[in-house]
Amino acid sequence: MKKLIFLILGMIFLLTGLVGLLLPVFPQIPFLTLGCGFLMMGSRRFEKWLKGTAFYQSKLSPLFKKYRQTKLAEWVKQRGKAP
Repeated sequence: MKKLIFLILGMIFLLTGLVGLLLPVFPQIPFLTLGCGFLMMGSRRFEKWLKGTAFYQSKLSPLFKKYRQTKLAEWVKQRGKAP
């Protein structure tokens, strides 16, 4: 049930982002990003495909790795030990 909700939200945000490509006043990047995020949570197949693309591996993977390291360091500093 949870995956179905993520898939529906992903499709809604993805379609909204595509409408943003046609209308210059409407922002497309936040909606496309949210759509891909929800689709990744709802479908392992989509997640595997997206993580296999060259764009994800070159641009997004290092960004997520840096973000995780920063959040982990912050958490350790506050708590005094790793999770």
